[in-house]
Amino acid sequence: MTDSESARIRIAEIREELSSIPMALPGSVTIRTYACGKAYCACHKDPPKLHGPYYSWTRKVGKKTVTKLLGAEQYEKLKPLLENHRRMRELLTEMAEATIAVLRDEGELPA
Repeated sequence: MTDSESARIRIAEIREELSSIPMALPGSVTIRTYACGKAYCACHKDPPKLHGPYYSWTRKVGKKTVTKLLGAEQYEKLKPLLENHRRMRELLTEMAEATIAVLRDEGELPA
């Protein structure tokens, strides 16, 4: 089997995997805990009981970065969608590399 044939097979596999992803959500979630500025607060005791966790979903909208706070339940529901988006990006990168291999093998692109 040639590299081009292997790449075409991989492209077909990627297309199938992409078609199986029901929904995807772009961006990332940052989980934060923190100590406040009040010296008498439990977050300054030993051991500290920090505030949070707070979930911040960040994504690009146009050329701007947008951040929204999420509740813990929202985060748990959205987490698989964020993972789906990450997987889609990985698959698209792999598909592009396989496409370049096919086109080079066929003489459509310089080596």
